[in-house]
Formats: sequence, structure tokens, C-alpha cells
Amino acid sequence: MPYIFPKRYLRSRDVLDPEDLNEDFAPAQELLDGHLDRMNLDAASFKSDVTVAQGAYFTPYYEAVEQDVSFGSDAGAANVATPNFVYVDGTTFRDHWPTNEGTKIYVVPNSGSWQAVDNGSGGAFNVTATTGSSVLWITAYVQYVWQGFFELNEDQESTTVDGEEVDIYSTSMWPSDTSKWSYPSFEGSASFERKYPNQGGWHHRSRGARAAKIQFAVRVDGRVITSTITGKDELNEGSPTGMKAGYNKAKTKGQRALQEKVSYDRSEAIPGQRIPTTPTPGLGPEVMPVRFGAAVPVAPGEHTIEIVARRLPNTARGVPRSRGDFVGVFTRRLLCLDLPNMPPHSDGRPDIKTIPDFDTEQVLDSAVLHDQTAERLRTRFNNIKRNDIFRHSIPNTHLPSKVQYVKRVSIQPGMETKGNEEWSKGSSRARWPGWPGGTTTGSGYTGGRNSADHVVTKRNAGWDQEFRADDVGAGWYQLRRNSSEAIGPGNSLLEIDESSSGDLNVTTDDILIVQADVFLRGITPIQSQFIADKDRGNADDWRDYLNFHQIHKYLDYFAAFSIGYYDTDNSKWIIASDKRPGWVNHFNWFGRDPWYQSRRSRMTVRYTKEHGTLSDADVAALDPDTLDAMTGMIDGRGDHTANLKQYCNIPLFWVIKGQNLNISKLGVFCCSTTPAANHTFGPTSYEKAPRNAISALQIRWGNSSLMAMKLKK
Repeated sequence: MPYIFPKRYLRSRDVLDPEDLNEDFAPAQELLDGHLDRMNLDAASFKSDVTVAQGAYFTPYYEAVEQDVSFGSDAGAANVATPNFVYVDGTTFRDHWPTNEGTKIYVVPNSGSWQAVDNGSGGAFNVTATTGSSVLWITAYVQYVWQGFFELNEDQESTTVDGEEVDIYSTSMWPSDTSKWSYPSFEGSASFERKYPNQGGWHHRSRGARAAKIQFAVRVDGRVITSTITGKDELNEGSPTGMKAGYNKAKTKGQRALQEKVSYDRSEAIPGQRIPTTPTPGLGPEVMPVRFGAAVPVAPGEHTIEIVARRLPNTARGVPRSRGDFVGVFTRRLLCLDLPNMPPHSDGRPDIKTIPDFDTEQVLDSAVLHDQTAERLRTRFNNIKRNDIFRHSIPNTHLPSKVQYVKRVSIQPGMETKGNEEWSKGSSRARWPGWPGGTTTGSGYTGGRNSADHVVTKRNAGWDQEFRADDVGAGWYQLRRNSSEAIGPGNSLLEIDESSSGDLNVTTDDILIVQADVFLRGITPIQSQFIADKDRGNADDWRDYLNFHQIHKYLDYFAAFSIGYYDTDNSKWIIASDKRPGWVNHFNWFGRDPWYQSRRSRMTVRYTKEHGTLSDADVAALDPDTLDAMTGMIDGRGDHTANLKQYCNIPLFWVIKGQNLNISKLGVFCCSTTPAANHTFGPTSYEKAPRNAISALQIRWGNSSLMAMKLKK
């Protein structure tokens, strides 16, 4: 509505005409009948004086289940286990979770159909929102684990795996009624890898070739929001490939060419061309956090928002999964912001008095002209109601913001050359401090454990240092641009610091939303000193140790990333004790150096354990049995694997709601761990998987970002 321009100025002695008088007052009355807009309101004064009701802009709904990805009840090297979580029945949880927290895990059925993720105790995990005509801004986060990691069992046996005899630490190939949790090492032979070059990953049932085939999505009122599905949408969706119809000589199970006669015999070729398809893909890594969401328009009413999951078929032919093959959902978080675009509205004007409509021969006095007309308009204009204003007419220039604070920071680590490769300068060997946390008393593995929130400042802390030490022991390392330099203007932390302003402080009327994205470049194993001391030119070292050494194939290396906040009142970082971190495993194992060979062969007789170095003449003089005893089989892959980058995004998502907290800083932290079996054995058992192979894990990251937004309810 534009400004009102009166048609005339009423003066004394004017002859009053009813129509003219109505034209003087009616436009003002019409404005107050729901037609006031931004043209009638001063932006600055209106913005400063208006009160925005709770729920006018948004209404938040939030639910979360925080569940550890447990590696045992203690972080001492001798106690770190694999994250296998359930027995073969899919319902009985393993016993190495402290305080029975394993009951919060949701095991995804292998049915192939969408199932609602529950709260881990059989109850519903969802949010229910009663809205008008609205848009639901939904953000979901889940942490999943595909179990089947190699587990140590005291009974070493030999069994046949895919036609190859391998050593395992289990009483059976797969979990059984008598061995409910043991899994073999899956260390395939060189001949097996030559036959199946894509199945060279070790220490997980996937062999680094098969995907977890897990999908997640948001479901609103029973309808799966297709844009949120992680992967392709439909089970029957395939990727068509163009094919030229040709003559099918066998006439069986193929396509019929034009020159073929039509037959109803099922043994003959069917009409048309066969189009190959690819199965619906799901998420691949064995362990991974996932963040997904959407903006969903809804009609007025009550709405139920939930996270759903499904496990896709094992193969296109639906081959049943083996025993113990389960994916579990650990931490899950669900945030829904109801953003009304047409909220419920009532007239609310039963007591409003309108001005009279003047007519011919009507008697006019001060009561009619002043009290019933001018004074009523003045009173109403000085007491504007929400229903007087035209809906959707007030822009942001006239309204205060409910966004109390928003900020985004990022880091871009530099690169350095190592050999023929470029490596990120953002790196850390920080070691996971363990659950459930405690003190730093004692020493070695026998004392108390570092807190689940313990922070270390040195990038190489944790693995090759005193485990329980304060600064160099196990703990979380904060991501930064360059880990080799001191913190300064040119080496910024991935951090939002509002120590001076207090903008990050929250009350029960606030909701703080924090998101981070970390580009994970690699989880690099550092070989043990035991291996580093071996000599490639020594026959004993090759035969007995180095030919077994293939640490880059291991899938059971784990990196954890977490958002943390600095508690001003207690002067400490809060990281994993409040909200559980996101875990990812080392899933990209395919790195090889130029001398890598997928074969086993006789080691040269010039290097033998019993006879030392022999000349050609010495070899020719030996009988075949002696010569055979002197030589040994070596694996052509040994000591020739190489690091390969992960190159994946790690999404993180936090919500702080309904709390009074004084927060001065937000940051992103990392650490790593691996089952004890990868690094605790001595030389006497080196020929057994997984050997005394590594001494540390190094995490490297690339460009990463952190965002915080605080809203006022």
C-alpha cells in the first residue's frame, strides 16, 4: 500500500458532502483492515521496537543418541579391540562396551527394505512437529560400522579361504555357534590376489573390494525424501548400456537378432536386447560418519520426521549374506527447524470498532466526527496489531534477526615434497585416549587413562611417547594449517575464537548449530622399529620378516574427528565426553611400489639362512634335496606396498540446545587407533598375522572448514 495522498484539505465553511467525507476517512480505515505494509512503516524504528514471538521465524526440534564406537574398555595397547559389536544372532551385543552402552546400537536388518532407526532400546527415534504451512529444514547425522574386522583368538588354525590355505586366529572361517565373534585375518595369498586383484585388502571381511551397501535417508510422514538417499534411489534402478543386437548362435539366454524367428520356447533367445544393469550403490567404507538432509515443504498439521536405513542386497542375484554380516548405527542426531511460511492465523479483532459510513441528512457533531471517527483512527494507528499488517509484506529491513551469531572459518594446509609424492603439511600422530576417560595418574599402561577430552599440543604425541603423559601422551590434536610450525598468524588453527566477545555463550533460549567438513587425505601407517631395522639385502630378513610386511593393506586403522568447545567456566576443552566423535577406517589400500608382484617364488639360493652366500659353482654342486631345503618361498608383494591417499570428506555435526554454557572457542580435533594385534607381537610370532608391523598412525588432512550459527528461540 502506498502513502495516502488526500484529495483535498477540509476547511471551515466547506459544504460537507457525504461522499467527499467518506473519501477522507475510508483510505485510512482500509489500511487498518490488514493492508499496512513496509511503505507505511519506518524501518529503523519498527525494527528496534517490534517484538518477535517465539516460533514466528522457526521452531527447533532436536533428538540425539550418543553411542561410542568402542575399542574396548581401556586404551592401553594390550586392550584395544576391534569395533565388532554383535554376535551372529544380530541381537546380542558384545561385552566390551563399558556400562552396557552397546544396547544403544541399532543393527540394520539385511532385508533390503527401509527401516526406521530406533533409539537403541526399541523405542522410536524421531521428532514430531506441529506446523502451519511450513518448510522443514532437516539435518541428520549418523555413524555406522560394518563389523567383520579381524579378531585375535588364541587358537591359531589353518583353513581354506577361497581355495587358498591361510593362517587365521579363529576356530572357523566365519562366526559360528561355537565361535560367535572371531573373524579370520583375510590375508589372501599372492596367487589369490593375482586371480582377484581387487580383493587385496586385509583384516576385514570385505577384503577391500565389497561395499558396506548401506543407505540412509530422511522420512517425513511415512514418505522417504528421495533427495536425501545416500546413493541411487531405487533397488531396480540400473545404468543402461547401449547394445547392438547380433546373431545369437546358441539361441539361449541371449538376445534375438532380426533374422531369428520368434519362438515361445524359453530355451531359445528372447526377443529384444538384453541391457546390463548395475545394482543400486550404497555407502562403501567399513566405518564412516554421514550427514544428510533436505528442506521439505509441509501442509498444516502434525508431522513425524525420522531417519531410515536399509541394507542393499549382497549381489544383484540376492545371494544371502554370511553369518555375522551386520551394519550397526551408532551415534545419530536429528535436527528439524520448522520454518513457517504461512503460520496459523486468527482474526483477533472482535473488539475493534470501525468508523461510521456517512450518509445524506446525517446529523454531525463532535462525537461523530471526533470520538467515533478521528479519535478511533488515531487510537488504532498508535496501537498497531499484527493482523493490521499485510502478510508477507515486511522484509528483513524492518525485522530483527533471530540469528544471534554466525561465522565460518577454514584452513588450507600447504604441501611438501617427500620423494615423488606431495604430502599435506597438516598432520598428526595423536592417539585416541580411550573410553571411558579418567585421570593421568600412573605411568605406562598400568596407570589411569587420559581423559576423553585430553588435548595434546605436539603433532607426534601419543604413539611413540609416554602413553599417559600430559603433553605428549594419548589425546586429541587440534587441526591447523601447518603442524610443523608454532601457532601464529601464518599457521592458524581450525578454530572460532570469541573469547573477548562472548558471542558463543548459550542459554536455554539459544540453539547453537556447529558443522565441520574435514578433507581426509590419508591414514598412513608408520612401520615398527622392528621392521625398520631389517635389511632388504639379508636373506634371513627377507624370508622371515620382510616378505610378510604389507601394512598398507590393513583395513583396521581408524581415525577419529570431533568438534570441541572450550568451557570457559572450567577452563578446559570438552570434546568426546559430551558428543561422540566421527570415525573412519583406512579403506583405500591399493597402493603399490614399482617392485610389487602378486606371486610367490623361490628365494634366490645366493641368500640362504643355513649356508650364507653361495657362488654359481657352489649351487651347481648341491644335490636337489639340499638345494630345496636351502631355499624358501617369498611373497613378491612383501615390503612393496605403498601408502595411498584416502581423499574423502568427513562431515561433522553438533547441536547444543537447552543448556547454559559459557563457550569461548570452538575447534576441530583428531586422533587415531588400531587394534592391539597390529602392533603388540614380538619377533617370535612375526610370521603370524598381523605381526609386529606398525608403531604409529599418521593422519593427514587437507582443506577443512568449521561453521557455527547461534539462533534465538
